[in-house]
Amino acid sequence: DKGAEPVLGTWVDVNQVISELVRMSLDTLFLPNKVNVQIDLDPGLGSILTQRDQLKQVLLNLAKNAVEAMPRGGKLSFATTRAEHGGQRSAVITVQDTGTGLPEHVRQQLFQPAVSTKGGEHAGLGLYISSNLVKSMGGDIECDSSPSGSTFRIYLPMAETAHNAAVSQPGSQRK
Repeated sequence: DKGAEPVLGTWVDVNQVISELVRMSLDTLFLPNKVNVQIDLDPGLGSILTQRDQLKQVLLNLAKNAVEAMPRGGKLSFATTRAEHGGQRSAVITVQDTGTGLPEHVRQQLFQPAVSTKGGEHAGLGLYISSNLVKSMGGDIECDSSPSGSTFRIYLPMAETAHNAAVSQPGSQRK
């Protein structure tokens, strides 16, 4: 059912998307790479108005990057919670790994296109795409990284901010 505001997407149960992603990726991505996955989901989060496929893509990108950052295995955790962010009530998704962390030069231009570590990894591009996807959902993505691991936080606006959707319409910022 496509409404007048295609930018908004549909009602998405964020916790369900995460659970599905983890279930689907266990045998192919996590287990073979000795990655132990933990999930800590806020049961009161409910559904938010967003774009399911894009959210899945972002989470998958982050999961793949995390696995690459843990060549000898490690722990990956997904958590959801609610918080104020930029004056909006937001759903917050935290993706945390126990990997080697991002090198300083990558961290400084993290969400820029085509940043890459020397090993020919595409992590930089994945993050750039992820960042663009999150922004197109009206959200925000942040990263903390240290030698003991990286933490990505995705903020997605909750429903009552729906009237702000016009801001993310293409063209509105081309003044």
